Amino acid sequence: MPHAWNGKGNPYTRKEVIERLRATLKRGEPIIAAGAGTGISAKFIEKGGADLIIIYNSGRFRMSGHGSTCGLMAYGDANAIAMEIGEYEVLPVVEEVPVICGVHATDPRRRMWHWLLQVKAMGFSGVNNFPTHTIVDGKFRQVLEETGMSVKKEFEMVALARKMDLFTIVYVAAPDEAAEMAKAGADAIIAHVGTTIGGSIGVTQSACTFDEAVKRTQDIIEAARQVRKDIFFLSHGGPIATPADAAYVNRQPARSCSTSSLAAPSNGWARNTSSSVPARSPLFLRERFTVPTIRLLKDSSSWQFFHRPKLPSPLSSMFLRKSLGVRSASRPDDGRSRMAALKSNLRADIPVVELDNAINDPPFTEACTRELLRNLAVASSRSRGS
Repeated sequence: MPHAWNGKGNPYTRKEVIERLRATLKRGEPIIAAGAGTGISAKFIEKGGADLIIIYNSGRFRMSGHGSTCGLMAYGDANAIAMEIGEYEVLPVVEEVPVICGVHATDPRRRMWHWLLQVKAMGFSGVNNFPTHTIVDGKFRQVLEETGMSVKKEFEMVALARKMDLFTIVYVAAPDEAAEMAKAGADAIIAHVGTTIGGSIGVTQSACTFDEAVKRTQDIIEAARQVRKDIFFLSHGGPIATPADAAYVNRQPARSCSTSSLAAPSNGWARNTSSSVPARSPLFLRERFTVPTIRLLKDSSSWQFFHRPKLPSPLSSMFLRKSLGVRSASRPDDGRSRMAALKSNLRADIPVVELDNAINDPPFTEACTRELLRNLAVASSRSRGS
């Protein structure tokens, strides 16, 4: 229903957010949740077609050039930072997309019921459990569990938000956490498979493989579905760094993500909502999944130029030998296998250019520019000829 004061936009009721997401799925489109660390990011994320905009305290650190893991550290009041970004930067410029507030549920200084009332009064349409202790493991995780900062606080926060009619979209890293979030009433569950790879800050050696990411996502979905059948599922992080990666996860057999994922970074590209991707145009979201217009599609081992099929279609495929093992550091042959599969499935008339460069090397940038200009020149010549 229209907003009581200005006729549109935030805040939405929980039911209204769910109805919007179901409408996205009914159109055969993936659900896309994108993180915004500034107002300009939020403005263009909305123009790009996102379904949800999530405000994380880590967005402020990303916009300052740091990794999103800063959001888990004692570098500021996570709840206050998310609230401030929402109040002064994002909510004033977003017109219709539901805006979700990241909530640090284990903060011992806050009465969570009181804080959630403030979140709702500010005009947010829902909450997300970030910073989250679900992605902390080992002895430190056990210390948190034993000293009053347990992940159970996050389950309790979600249950409170559900009572307050706030939409809830949550991170989990394990099947048992997914089951508990489902019991608490979470509306959407994001399978978090680790910090995203790539970019200038993304992880390399600590990332899981793509096969591991798919399995972990499937296990999380199955655990939650044992509790409830009405949950939206998304995937995030690790090797899931581009729209193509998320689409791959969604295409897996029935066990996998039916609704899609992409928590995207504050600079407006797909990822964990995350620090790991270099700055790119934020006008990426649904267009990157469904519109075959001219664009660059980045894979860990290749960039390819695509052109709208209805027009003359010169294409080039650029392969980077030095980037083959980036996505699966523990299995370096994965990249070579993907490259071989890509080349073997290209049309015979598509030239292949192989370069002994990494993604940020100047010679690769120059080669991409030359190929792009050549393709545009050919397309223009063919278009004039017809």
